[in-house]
Amino acid sequence: MNIAIVTPDSLQYANWGGVGTIANHLSKLLASRGHHVFFFTYSKLPVQTKTTRYKSGKISIIPVASDQIFLNNLLPYTSFAYSWNKALAPTFDKVHRRHPIAVIHSTSLHAPGIFIATKHHHIPIILHDQGLQRHTNPFQRSSIDLYLKSLFDEYFIRFYPQRIVACSDYEQKLLVDTLPKVSAKTTVVPNFLIDTTKYQNKQKLNINNLVYFGRLETRKGVDILLKAFQSLALKNSDLRLYLIGSSSQTFKHNGRLIDFKDYLKSLNLSRSISKRITVKSHIKNRVDLIKYLASIKGLAVFPAKHEPFGYVMIEAMAMGFIPLASRFTGAIQHIKSGNNGFIITPNYKKLAKIIELVQKMPQIRLTSISNQSQETVTRHYSATAVTKPYQSIYHQLKLKL
Repeated sequence: MNIAIVTPDSLQYANWGGVGTIANHLSKLLASRGHHVFFFTYSKLPVQTKTTRYKSGKISIIPVASDQIFLNNLLPYTSFAYSWNKALAPTFDKVHRRHPIAVIHSTSLHAPGIFIATKHHHIPIILHDQGLQRHTNPFQRSSIDLYLKSLFDEYFIRFYPQRIVACSDYEQKLLVDTLPKVSAKTTVVPNFLIDTTKYQNKQKLNINNLVYFGRLETRKGVDILLKAFQSLALKNSDLRLYLIGSSSQTFKHNGRLIDFKDYLKSLNLSRSISKRITVKSHIKNRVDLIKYLASIKGLAVFPAKHEPFGYVMIEAMAMGFIPLASRFTGAIQHIKSGNNGFIITPNYKKLAKIIELVQKMPQIRLTSISNQSQETVTRHYSATAVTKPYQSIYHQLKLKL
């Protein structure tokens, strides 16, 4: 069967975050079932299609460059969503004529496939809800552009997909509360790792290492983590903080938004504390990222104020980190505090108390939590765990996965 995945984000090109990660793992899951997956994604420049074999199937990566339009400077997000979808449609038509597509997997951000769906309404769409734009807007600079893009995305979500896959219970509730009419066609299938063995390592856990990786922005709670570290570092000279990710201009200071580097400077940390903070830019190569993370394995801290899922959390758990994750994170639905991790409130004082609590635990308890964390990923966030739910969705569409 020929299956399309449509999203501008991919690990091969744009690599913006979790949307590209789920698309990558999903393409491999579908190919492993013997299907030919056509992965339509965004590239700044025209690039040739690349087809590779994966187990019993194939994956064809089809990059699509979008045209610049006159509204790009005024409405960059909305104009990108429109122009990329416009460029995508003829490319999809060309592939569909040669390889008839049976089903389309699309993501929610940028309404990818909206023009395709208008023309090919007989092809069912499975939409993967990784979070609504309107719920991230409060953490960004307010603009008419983000508001319009929210409307564009939600129009696509409401009227085009036959089935919607929410990435977590947390996100499903937000989606249904916002768009009640999609409730009947929405189900939860969590994001997953196609191969959990790639994350296994024999590095010793260092509970004095506080590690965060992902975009460095206020929505992710990086400001909370910094303040918690600042208070704890005064009492614990062995404590280290590692921040890995790309910067963003979302930090509030003196009534304006500044980027992460300027925000860090504004804290006026003493030399004895600042020298124990390591900041690394986004590591695009996953193998290099996993290798680096293994070398600093400790407590993975994700104090997000809003996170529909949190891919980085299950990656950290798969590596044996002890996760400390916000209750506003989708991936905590299988976390039991003190058993396989800790659920936290995104408040720096409360976070600091939890970190101190964990650091006072005996080594045997910490090892148990680390092992349980890894087992949780295998049990709930692996390809094996999500295959049956996807088979059920395909069955509802009268297709066989």
